[in-house]
Amino acid sequence: MGRAHFETTRRTIVEKAFPLSHDMHSYLEVGPGPGTWTALFTEAYPDAEFTLVDISEEMLGQARRTLANDAIHYEHIDFMRFETAGKDVDFFFSSRALEYIEDKAGFARKIASLLKSGGTGFLVTKCAHPWRDALRGRKLPERHAHQTTSRALSRALQSAGLEITDVGVAAVTMPLVHSPALNTFLWKILRHLPSFLIPMGIAESFYLAFKKP
Repeated sequence: MGRAHFETTRRTIVEKAFPLSHDMHSYLEVGPGPGTWTALFTEAYPDAEFTLVDISEEMLGQARRTLANDAIHYEHIDFMRFETAGKDVDFFFSSRALEYIEDKAGFARKIASLLKSGGTGFLVTKCAHPWRDALRGRKLPERHAHQTTSRALSRALQSAGLEITDVGVAAVTMPLVHSPALNTFLWKILRHLPSFLIPMGIAESFYLAFKKP
């Protein structure tokens, strides 16, 4: 199942995020982990300026080893305190980091303050299912307590002055059916639907694409 989620997320990033970043010169990523997704962008845009921000020094160390690129800037700092020294960025990216951040509104405002006018962004994050968890009597561990929904995150980004340009699923998990093939098949169908027709109840994770006017 993990491999299926990885592959659908990879295809989502390539198919949905790359068109947003086609002419970028500066790239900012929060929570790069071991640099798995970053490597897709560094390979596609070798001349862009890359900055990776993570509160975990261990994760940045893994990213350094994965990417082995001395031109990348690594910032070991809480994103809410990060500054670009007055140089706005063209493209913002983050995958599976937002679910560990409680202040979604503050996070959205921070992105808006760092993006240049006309700049774009792409977020992938775990989808909250409070009703499903309640029915199962399941209480999420503290580290996963800040998962959100596409609707709530859209509101936070819009309140920060950002324009939502696309919403969709990055990975699918059908409740009680642990079938990688079925979940991948469902993802292939759902990725072609407009956002208002997507049943987010089966989304393992979702993406939001946005633009700063």
